[in-house]
Amino acid sequence: YLYKFDKIMELNPDGVIIPNGPGDPKVLNAPIKLTRELIDHNIPTMGIGLGNMIMGLAANIEVYKMSAEHRGGRTTVESSTKHCYITFQNHGYCLNYTNSNNFNELYFDKDDKSNEGLIHKSKPIFSVAFNPEGAPGALDIKQKTFNQFINFMEV
Repeated sequence: YLYKFDKIMELNPDGVIIPNGPGDPKVLNAPIKLTRELIDHNIPTMGIGLGNMIMGLAANIEVYKMSAEHRGGRTTVESSTKHCYITFQNHGYCLNYTNSNNFNELYFDKDDKSNEGLIHKSKPIFSVAFNPEGAPGALDIKQKTFNQFINFMEV
């Protein structure tokens, strides 16, 4: 997690995933700086879980500790289509999506309306707060999320 931007670029990646993990995202200065550089250089990037929070912080979106954490299966809504998915979640922090900073809300929680993902307005960059590789229900969100990242890398 301490890789620098230049070292990642030496690998000539098609895209970069900012993965899930435990902890308070606000103290992860090196990954936030790295993610800001990925955004600035238009590198196809996908954030998952903690990676979603890091993405938000890199875009200067506030993160807060949730009073009712999201654990287990939850209903997630795709903002643009209002299509619902059952997603697996395990996060206690959330993005305060009030200032877009070139990002749109990609997903939100059906029950508490909290942010569940971002997508950049013009760059191949997005993130999700839930775990798309988890499978409490159908696999449609897993396929949709990872196929979107694959499509972004082909841009």
